[in-house]
Amino acid sequence: MKMYIPFIVILLLIISCADKNKTYKKEISNGIEFITNENVPADPNFKLELKEAVAIDCNEVSQADTANAIQLNNVELDQHGNVYVLDARRSKIHKFDKNGKRLLTFGGIGQGPGEFIGTGFFVVWHDTVYVPFAQALKIIKFSTDGKYITDKKYSSALDFPGIFWKSRNFVSGISFEPVQDEGPGVFKRNLNVFNDRFERMHTFYQDKNDFQNPVFSLNFVQNPAVAVSSDSLVYVPRYSTNEYVIDVFDFQGNKKQVIKKNYQRIPFTENEIRRVRNFFARNGNNNVTVEGKFKNSITLISMDKYDRLWVTAAVPEKEKRKLYDIFEKGIYVNTIEVPADSTAIVDFVENKLVAFDAVNNRMKYFDY
Repeated sequence: MKMYIPFIVILLLIISCADKNKTYKKEISNGIEFITNENVPADPNFKLELKEAVAIDCNEVSQADTANAIQLNNVELDQHGNVYVLDARRSKIHKFDKNGKRLLTFGGIGQGPGEFIGTGFFVVWHDTVYVPFAQALKIIKFSTDGKYITDKKYSSALDFPGIFWKSRNFVSGISFEPVQDEGPGVFKRNLNVFNDRFERMHTFYQDKNDFQNPVFSLNFVQNPAVAVSSDSLVYVPRYSTNEYVIDVFDFQGNKKQVIKKNYQRIPFTENEIRRVRNFFARNGNNNVTVEGKFKNSITLISMDKYDRLWVTAAVPEKEKRKLYDIFEKGIYVNTIEVPADSTAIVDFVENKLVAFDAVNNRMKYFDY
């Protein structure tokens, strides 16, 4: 027996070291897999090589053609790498090629065929441009050549995606239902997943808001989001100030997994609160009370072409870098920085990493 003692000691040391270096824990309860991640990345050497493919400065474009000036609100790509820029103020969509040359402009303010009002979101999908027109409960369809095709009309506000964006092979969308017995400004928001015919498949998140309430919560989620993987799993963040958790469901709403990451809550600074108050004051809402102590742990999530989950987490005010926590199969791999302005929104469109900045009126996308 003594001859096995050194071998057993070595084996125990190996097991001990493996447990010590493991950065996550997996458990299964009631058929649901729970993954708890430490703040230490599983792969500290993980990096992402981003190659800038296209960059468009809408300020320069506007100066060169003042009659067709652009204020960027949202960006989409088609499968050929062409860029579509939405100017919500003018209800116009501008199409650019991969060299940043403007090819055409379509849309317009109004309620006639191919016209819309107050739209801040759209998608390009299967060589078709889809634009929601909330006031009319319809989606306007254009060809990628800018020609009006038809409208898809809805009879129910619940089924109409007033705000939507692509999420792999599906569309995530928010529908708004008025709660009439609670006042004219009270709406229920439903975060849904739609198929490629823009038919609602399932609701994965709900909340209720009173837009006439004089108290504004800093923890109000402006655009709640989900991410969808290639194997049709839906990742839904919990908007919490105390915990960093993502629930994973199938399309029928059955919970399959819970992803957690250790988290220490981050307070709002007085400067951040003051900026929100000043925003309301500039817009004539001097009576609004701003409330909130700690930031939501998760802001946005998205899925890249390799089924890696990207999470935008809360950061201190002094942190100006665009940082993203990367998860693979529920395991926290590493945190990376994307070379974009702090005011930019980063998302994946047509297997490209897109960064668009409505504040500075420019966009770019990367191959990776």
